[in-house]
Amino acid sequence: MFIFLVTGIITTAFLLSIYCFHAYLKEGGHKLVWWKWVLSILWMFATYVVFAFIGTSIGEGYGGAALRGGAFFMIFVVAGGVLFYRFVLPRGAK
Repeated sequence: MFIFLVTGIITTAFLLSIYCFHAYLKEGGHKLVWWKWVLSILWMFATYVVFAFIGTSIGEGYGGAALRGGAFFMIFVVAGGVLFYRFVLPRGAK
């Protein structure tokens, strides 16, 4: 039962982040093409995978692995987010 609750919370957070991203773009008058949406969803999914790795490692009792692995993978997620923000998101309203 607990796993269904956690899965539901994670799925809700993932869908809420996609909705908030859509609302942010709509409010700014921006429009993204399909491949930019795919990139943004993949980046959000990668972020959640890193947090799942950290949570799983802590749950299994490997705090050092959570710290080192989480920091290592988070570097790539943050770098990907910066590149995504810099090159994919639109600059001005249309």
